[in-house]
Amino acid sequence: MTTHKTPKRTRRGKGETRLSPRRTAAVQKQAKALELRAAGKGYAEIAATLGYADHSGAFRAVQAGLDRAMAEPAEHCRRLELDRLDRLWAAHWKRRAQIAHAKILLAISERRARLLALDKQPPNLPEGPSELLIAIRRRIEAGDFRVAPGPAKELEDGDDDES
Repeated sequence: MTTHKTPKRTRRGKGETRLSPRRTAAVQKQAKALELRAAGKGYAEIAATLGYADHSGAFRAVQAGLDRAMAEPAEHCRRLELDRLDRLWAAHWKRRAQIAHAKILLAISERRARLLALDKQPPNLPEGPSELLIAIRRRIEAGDFRVAPGPAKELEDGDDDES
């Protein structure tokens, strides 16, 4: 009986930290690619210099470097804004029983939710009613839905279509 070794993963896995040697090297390589692109080098030349297989690898590295460069200042601004909102909240919380201050607290809370995208619909959920809810609504509207306890009416082929 032969045992098979699982090959060591070379791509980022669930156990790899953001500061792993492989990820740190990749970020440094992206930064170098971005630096070369800023100096006017073409993607093919960047690929040859940094050891990417072709120009598309260099292009992806430059794009990732740009994304990272834009994300860091945005995250810093987000933290500053959240700190400001916290201070505003603390100042108005003492007088929360007064309508004017309660409205301000509500506005602060709404702004915080928008800033943190708390009200955003998760991407894996449908935006409208699901097919099951649509079918249930049709059955209720058609009077074909049992509300009282007891066995449900069995559907036969074609019974769930609207006529």
